[in-house]
Amino acid sequence: MVRTFKSSSVIAVAGSHNGGVHLPPLSGTVDTRFAEVREVFAGLLSTGEETGAGLAVSIGGRLVVDLVGGWRDVQRADPWAQDTLGGSPEPRLPNTL
Repeated sequence: MVRTFKSSSVIAVAGSHNGGVHLPPLSGTVDTRFAEVREVFAGLLSTGEETGAGLAVSIGGRLVVDLVGGWRDVQRADPWAQDTLGGSPEPRLPNTL
């Protein structure tokens, strides 16, 4: 069974019912056998370990995980989309002495 979901980008978490931290947007489909993958993916986004990402897993030609979540930018204003290319969203200067 495949479960489709879309979460709101403004859900209060972190033990606070008012003015709490906001979860990043997260959407996609996950076969129920891989529900834990969704939880780990969501956890990486909500802790800030990942700003934004997409994840697709195919087994035997069948798509069992197809997730998109987080933000394209460090300001967390532009949601990660299905067509977002990976890599650093902001140019980085090389380290200098």
